[in-house]
Amino acid sequence: MLRSDLVSQKDFHKGYWHRSNTSNWYYFKEEERSYSISKNFNYKTVDEDLREIVYDAHQRGFFTTPSCSGHNFSEIYFSLLFDKIKEEEYLINTTGLELTNIETNVKLLYLDQKYKFYYSKEEFIKKIIPYHKVGILGIQGNFSYINSSDNYTVFYKDGITFFQVSDNHTDNWKTLHRHLSSIWDS
Repeated sequence: MLRSDLVSQKDFHKGYWHRSNTSNWYYFKEEERSYSISKNFNYKTVDEDLREIVYDAHQRGFFTTPSCSGHNFSEIYFSLLFDKIKEEEYLINTTGLELTNIETNVKLLYLDQKYKFYYSKEEFIKKIIPYHKVGILGIQGNFSYINSSDNYTVFYKDGITFFQVSDNHTDNWKTLHRHLSSIWDS
């Protein structure tokens, strides 16, 4: 079953993400997975602030987990997005919604006559405003010796080091990339 609720950033790696072909919304399928760098990996699907870090990690043989750089979209943006998600709800219930796996580019048709989006509009906007500001990136290996700082929080779990940011996204990801590059280049 695909989920369309706000999945905890700390659980992004526990399944596969499928992007709607009609909106900027993602559907999550929690399932056991192996990590590798797909031959069909499309770096254009990676948030711009993370693209260089992800590319460098892959070039060095480290897989990365599904991630998000964190964003600063307006309430109006989310109000319009909610309207699109509700249109998608209708498609999912009737003819199906085409989704694309963001890691493999494999397309699927999501059809479920019982599907209902989890939130009311008011609840969605209230929850998504703080939620979307948090960014996370997981990289294979133990880099937990990189200390958490004002820029990002570091934690290690299941063979993956996670870096989480909640503000000044671009600058914080650049700082992290410099730290990782200095480690990888030494």
